[in-house]
Amino acid sequence: MPLLERLFADGAPHPIGTEANAAMRERVIGELEALGLDVTTQTRLACMERFAVCGEVTNVLARLPGQVDGPAVLLTAHYDSVGAGPGVSDDMVGVVAVIETVRSLQADGPTRNPFIVLLTDGEEVGLLGAEAFTHHPWFDEVGVVINVEARGTRGQSLMFETNDGNAWLVDAFAKHAPRPVTNSLFYDIYRTLPNDTDFSVYKAAGLNGLNFAYADEVAHYHTPLDDLEHLDRGSLQHQGDNVLAAARALGAADLTDQPPGNSLFIDLVPGSVLRVPESWAVPLAAACLLAWLFITAVLSRRGAVTLPRVLLGVLGAVLAVAVAGALGFGVSSAVQALTGLNEPWYASPLATRVAVWLAALFGVLATSAVFSRVLGFWGTAIGAWLVWALLTLAAALKLPGASVVLLMPTVVASALYLVVVAGGAGRPGIRTTVGAISVLAAALATFAAAYLWLPLALSVESLMGMLLSAAVGRCYFGHIHGCYDATASTALIARGATVATPAELAEQLAGRWPS
Repeated sequence: MPLLERLFADGAPHPIGTEANAAMRERVIGELEALGLDVTTQTRLACMERFAVCGEVTNVLARLPGQVDGPAVLLTAHYDSVGAGPGVSDDMVGVVAVIETVRSLQADGPTRNPFIVLLTDGEEVGLLGAEAFTHHPWFDEVGVVINVEARGTRGQSLMFETNDGNAWLVDAFAKHAPRPVTNSLFYDIYRTLPNDTDFSVYKAAGLNGLNFAYADEVAHYHTPLDDLEHLDRGSLQHQGDNVLAAARALGAADLTDQPPGNSLFIDLVPGSVLRVPESWAVPLAAACLLAWLFITAVLSRRGAVTLPRVLLGVLGAVLAVAVAGALGFGVSSAVQALTGLNEPWYASPLATRVAVWLAALFGVLATSAVFSRVLGFWGTAIGAWLVWALLTLAAALKLPGASVVLLMPTVVASALYLVVVAGGAGRPGIRTTVGAISVLAAALATFAAAYLWLPLALSVESLMGMLLSAAVGRCYFGHIHGCYDATASTALIARGATVATPAELAEQLAGRWPS
């Protein structure tokens, strides 16, 4: 924290091409040189066609020698900010995490692998510093990447992105990190979205690695409130813990000979990450589906359910989810209509979140209450978990990493209900004890699902917004001009527009992009 306070002596935004940016760069170089590093810079004109942007960037580089001359670990963050705010979390926390990690690595003694320290410029306008580094002579020496980012001013530091062939990376990180927070769902979802960090450039160049960020208080992101006052020191500490753990793990790994394959992974228990090969996803999902078909067959022979009731139970489960989704979407749409704002909950989401969750809960309970009168306990339970099992198998086939959050509850539920059925559930005349155990099994299976899905809902909301699918669809299909405006304005700044105030920026843009 003292290092962060020294770097922010003036508290000013420092976007690419400004005097404040140059001053921040000099302070960063001074801190690295104080550690005894030989610091160099790379100044280059870089362009990213996909963002319609070019700009001259100045990257800051240094090296830590290793015990071998093999591939290096790239330890990187970006030091530029947006023009709207000082960028403490995005991304000077990443910068100080890198600098403090270097200090700790020096104290540990030489690692097996060398390190390249890279603090990039121009990330905010289109990943320009990372693009420039791909043309630097040192780039060919990089074997793996640790990138540090943020999308808010508080929250847990998530390892939210990696690449194909991630099994050894996840395993190395999980063994070293004191409090890892990660799962393969984040990886599978993030790679389908149009979101980017500097890590996107390195992935496109064929590199693998780990990407870290915290993302709560997203309303502070890219605003004047991304300052020292609003920074959560716990988030700063957790970010540093993760980066240092990753650096120690990858600094000791043999980067020349790593096994292929991906992992299914999830921080199921605090302080540890459950990891299994991704190739297990389909067999496990298929086994769960077969287990539920077996349970259905056994209970059908015992007269506890009939095929029509099972099919009606499946329909009821699907309708319950559909009704819940419709009610949740209806609540958020009603809030938008009443306020006349696109995302009125953006700065203070709690009230809308509670309303949406309660609406969804009411939808599930109301629909289930109607169907369960006809279906009874077993028809309702089999219908619900058959749907889970089918969704799990579909996810395992299409997005195996994402299937982990469906697979864990389905495995638990399948095992619990197999035990109950083996104990005689559904037989005529066996009611009291077995019935109570059946209800207990249902409660435990529900708890397993809630244990994973309730925190996940908050994480997805923090990372991607309350209306994830609607926002992505609206950006791509409904308001393409609005998305282009944002890109074009950053491009204009990078190409040399002098911007002192938002009003002056608006004046410069008004003739070219009136909206």
